[in-house]
Amino acid sequence: MQLEAETLHTGLNYAKEKIMNYYKDLSNQLHVLDSKEFEYLLPNGCTEITQAEYEALSKPVQPTIEELRSTMVLTPAQARIKLAGLGLLDGIETTIAALPITDVVSIYWYYATEFRRLDSTLIGFCTSTLGMSDTQLDEIFTSSL
Repeated sequence: MQLEAETLHTGLNYAKEKIMNYYKDLSNQLHVLDSKEFEYLLPNGCTEITQAEYEALSKPVQPTIEELRSTMVLTPAQARIKLAGLGLLDGIETTIAALPITDVVSIYWYYATEFRRLDSTLIGFCTSTLGMSDTQLDEIFTSSL
């Protein structure tokens, strides 16, 4: 058992001391080689980068709020269930029922197959007519049923 621990420890030290070669390809995918003799295995167009560049490119990038919002979608049923749970559905139904049947918001409410968080019709109605904030809209799209 002692021999295995020493071998493992020695192997880790070897890996730390070994010089690694870092590369970035044309689509910004990262590659690491422990010997330049294997560069022929890299995709065409790879360029060597420093370890610092590699570490910076390896860090996960947090999406912006707009990127997150662009992925937010609800079905009409999900939206209505969430609005009912927040006590907002009756008021919205009353407001929309008072609109002419040809109003874009009315058509959108009754016939849309999905509601996208960044849809300008949705944003306009919710912020202007209902007085909702962006944070409240985000909450509707991200809260669980």
